[in-house]
Amino acid sequence: AAMDISVGFGGDAVKLLNAAGLRARVELADVPRAGAVSAAIARDASLAERALPGGDDYEVLFACAPEHFPAFAAAGRAAGFPVSKLGKLEAPDARRPPGLTLVDAQGRVKAFATQRFEHFR
Repeated sequence: AAMDISVGFGGDAVKLLNAAGLRARVELADVPRAGAVSAAIARDASLAERALPGGDDYEVLFACAPEHFPAFAAAGRAAGFPVSKLGKLEAPDARRPPGLTLVDAQGRVKAFATQRFEHFR
């Protein structure tokens, strides 16, 4: 499964996961950011909450089986496109429905006020 990220990583990841009926656990530190964004967050950590749902990322979010990732990443590098592993897909259950769990470097679940960019807000 794959889709473009157009309304921010969090919002589009939730769309992909809901459509696939899956859950994902994503380490926030693994989400790629532009150098300027990383520098701004290093100066003010509160900016991370605005960076993740930012829109117009022009990236592709995809899901693949773990055993296929090395070949997929190698093909991306060969074509000049960096590929990043962001998390792990999980089967939902009664306690954890389809959706996205974001965790910080200490393994704490992080909740954001919004997970997607809203054009007319």
